[in-house]
Amino acid sequence: MKLRATVILGMLAVVACLAFESAASADVDPASDASVTFRVKSKLEANRNTRGLPVSVATRNGVITLRGEVRSAEEKDLVELLARNAADAVPVRNDLVVRSR
Repeated sequence: MKLRATVILGMLAVVACLAFESAASADVDPASDASVTFRVKSKLEANRNTRGLPVSVATRNGVITLRGEVRSAEEKDLVELLARNAADAVPVRNDLVVRSR
């Protein structure tokens, strides 16, 4: 009886993993990506500390990518924080470079 229960639980675990992998690799709606990018750009423009920074925002397959140059680690962290807050549960790739002027 224990063997049968173990086999069933193992099969359920495999099915759950396959379902999760399938959902994670599903194509994300390009309109949704555009919406996320718009929300992040709006947040950056609305904040007086990030307004006008040379930061590009792109969203592809549900992942936000930040690129550009900022003056300090604090600016870099703030841009990432605003991006994360603008798009709940969306991964953020912070490729910003800190350049001293």
